[in-house]
Amino acid sequence: TSGSDYDPELHFQLSGTSIFTIGIDDSDSDKFKIGTTAVGTGTVFTLDPSTGGVGLGTTSPVDLLEVVSSNYPGIGLGESQSKKGKLVWDHVNNKFSIHTFGYTDEILIGNSWMYMETDGDMALGTTTASATLDIEGSGTTTAIDINNTSGSDYDPELRFQLSGTTAY
Repeated sequence: TSGSDYDPELHFQLSGTSIFTIGIDDSDSDKFKIGTTAVGTGTVFTLDPSTGGVGLGTTSPVDLLEVVSSNYPGIGLGESQSKKGKLVWDHVNNKFSIHTFGYTDEILIGNSWMYMETDGDMALGTTTASATLDIEGSGTTTAIDINNTSGSDYDPELRFQLSGTTAY
């Protein structure tokens, strides 16, 4: 023990293979890190003790779990590689997407309040869409509200149009 600061770390390496390290990065606010070289470099996992944030692919997690990658970062949940769901950030189109694999490729959000089917149909309030958009409810809960909250004088619109015809 000395009075100077240092990075306590453990190294794991088999003969002729890559090295892995686990330790505390004193130069980065005492974050716990796992990496492929020394603790301060090659970091693949970070736990920030000041926020409780976990970073995969980042050493500065802003959220409780932050996944960063330049190649479609995502989080997969499932029972196997062929049966899982995945939350993905599409860095090419700047869009968030949800994918399922190995089941029926349908997505259920909530207890049945939003359901997307493989053919692109969407159901709200039911798990079976009988049209491109199927909205079901009971009593006064079946409604479509279209509101203009921008403060401008434009009226919100709901348009109906057949291909190549005038919208109504």
